[in-house]
Amino acid sequence: MPAGSITPASARQLPFGLHRSGFHTSVGGLVSTVALTWMLVSLLAPRLALGSTGDSAQHLYLQINYDGQAFHLVSSRVENAPLPGARGASEAAPPKGPWRVTLRDAKGEVLWEDALQDPTMLRGEFADDSKGTVKHASHTRRLPASFLLRTPAVASGTLHFAQQVGDQTVALGSLEVSAHKTQGAP
Repeated sequence: MPAGSITPASARQLPFGLHRSGFHTSVGGLVSTVALTWMLVSLLAPRLALGSTGDSAQHLYLQINYDGQAFHLVSSRVENAPLPGARGASEAAPPKGPWRVTLRDAKGEVLWEDALQDPTMLRGEFADDSKGTVKHASHTRRLPASFLLRTPAVASGTLHFAQQVGDQTVALGSLEVSAHKTQGAP
């Protein structure tokens, strides 16, 4: 086209060297774009998956006992599946439960965090009338308590347990975990 002429919209160039007027492609442009995309994905993918929490296709399944003084690992195993998400939970909603569990690496950086219901509390419901329609609920604390916990698979880390009491967070204890040191029965 001569200088100063207007390029028709049908002949404008699209990304990757594609043109609206015909199916001309620039193989060099397409190859370089694909190569650049692959390079960025390969560099960033390990950091995007689960940080340094290990393989995102695996998680730890832990059985833990708490005696009121310390946490004890009863059994652990590596599950070859991604860590399940909370059912019905949205990203914006904060996790519920008075206990907080935090998985930290050797440097003390937080790898994962979640909230738990207090496993030492047992709730019982009882009928208050002869028809069984009115219920009375009662809570009691049971120790030792045993509970199951799923965490991201990590080469080595420490679980820190804390309880939210009013506006304060009270540390309950910690427990070493590792995907390389599984133990006990499933």
